[in-house]
Amino acid sequence: MRICTGLVTIDDLVPFIQAGAEEFYCGVIDEQWLDRYNYIVALNRRPWPDANFSSFAELAEVVNIAHAHGCQVFFTMNEHCYNNQQLGILDYYLEQAVRCEVDAIIFADLGLAGYFADKKTNVDVHISTGGTIFNCYTAEMYTKEFHADRLILPRSLSMAEMKIIIESSPNTEFEVFIKNEGCTYIDGFCNFVHGTRFMNNNDGVIFNPPCVLRYQVIESITPIPYDVPLLEKKLNWILDNKGDCGVCSLYYLNQLSVDSLKLVGRASDRSQVLSDIRMIKSAIDLCGEVANFEEYHHMISSQICQNSWKNDQLITHCYYPEILDHVNGIHNVQGSV
Repeated sequence: MRICTGLVTIDDLVPFIQAGAEEFYCGVIDEQWLDRYNYIVALNRRPWPDANFSSFAELAEVVNIAHAHGCQVFFTMNEHCYNNQQLGILDYYLEQAVRCEVDAIIFADLGLAGYFADKKTNVDVHISTGGTIFNCYTAEMYTKEFHADRLILPRSLSMAEMKIIIESSPNTEFEVFIKNEGCTYIDGFCNFVHGTRFMNNNDGVIFNPPCVLRYQVIESITPIPYDVPLLEKKLNWILDNKGDCGVCSLYYLNQLSVDSLKLVGRASDRSQVLSDIRMIKSAIDLCGEVANFEEYHHMISSQICQNSWKNDQLITHCYYPEILDHVNGIHNVQGSV
């Protein structure tokens, strides 16, 4: 399994490689786009300046450095949908990315993915999680009709569903999310305004958008049978800037023959990204050293993630919650001995 992380500055590239990352995804928003749309119209799901390079010259330099280190660079064109009036500038972006010799372009819009596939370049096609790959039939469509080389699976899939899809397309690469910015909802159906996380008057705290909340519908009654101040405290904790995590599930992802693990975020703090890369790299290495999940989880919780989530916090921030059944099973066995 390889580690795929976002990149927004050239200075971060070599440190990330040295930490263990082998794949990088990034975007460009240059004057051509800004003159027409500013940052109001999103090009690649990250419509703010600190999440993109500002020129293709920077992208070309990143590609050259990455290739010199045996790493790959993927260019993001993964907005869910574009319109016909944008085709001219989108074509310009595609041509520039190919000229920079990126290894792949990430698509979510079916029309743009098909348009690029018909060009028959030597650049791979990756289908974003926005492509909503829920079953093996969708996977087959993308690989046969759009010549997709890699499919990025949605966060909402269970491990059992992933297994069916991956086994149905043995010649296709698969990428899954492993850390940060998890969401209850399905990315490919999302049109939420995510800029609310940068609200003013938050005492310096950057909140995740409220769409990340896992909710439960209950009957409205009076008096409210909950400790409201405590619920408010928990809500603020859930919405703070601590990212979701799937490291506990990495042992099973390795058994599924997942090819790449995505660290989410293209505007994250360098020290946090380095810490995440090193943690994931240690977990990947551990998969080849242990005999079973119980041993893996013991090593993860005692040595690699000992300062991470507490058990009662896991359900809110766990990428693949079904893994908690295995974790709780271990705890129950240990508690009965």
